[in-house]
Amino acid sequence: TDIGENRIQEAKAKREILDRAVRWHLIGHLQENKVKAAVRYCSLIHSVDSEKLLAAINREALRQAKVMKVLLQVNIAEEETKFGFRLEEVSSVIQNSKELKNIRICGLMVIGPHVEDQEEIRKVFLKGRQLYDRLNSVRQENVKMEILSMGMSSDWKIALECDSNLLRLGRIMFD
Repeated sequence: TDIGENRIQEAKAKREILDRAVRWHLIGHLQENKVKAAVRYCSLIHSVDSEKLLAAINREALRQAKVMKVLLQVNIAEEETKFGFRLEEVSSVIQNSKELKNIRICGLMVIGPHVEDQEEIRKVFLKGRQLYDRLNSVRQENVKMEILSMGMSSDWKIALECDSNLLRLGRIMFD
């Protein structure tokens, strides 16, 4: 009953033809001009990668009279081709978000580095797990760490070993 899409346009089109109720997750990069549709159609946005985007989601959720669940995307591997907060930014982002009443930060989304070395992937996922554990002690009205989204089709086994509780599987489902 949970389906992830990389683009809000694809989720919107599939939502109109699907014959059952599902929860839509936006797992791809979200541009500010797509926030209105993402808030309307999705139950969880995995890819919040800037404070500006977090504020835009909050404003739109207020307009739509809902609380939007989000995950903060963390670029632990510091890859230039990926979006996300740096590891050392996350605590201050959460602190700065305390006035955003129409968002709920439910956890983190971590993308493993695109490398063959499984130990390097494991190190990134373990850092993600450690950050998630530290953030569990945050007592802030709009924060409740429940989701650690790590692992895709190429590295899901490592992610599970590192205690991911949400996998973003795509192509492996069709192999």
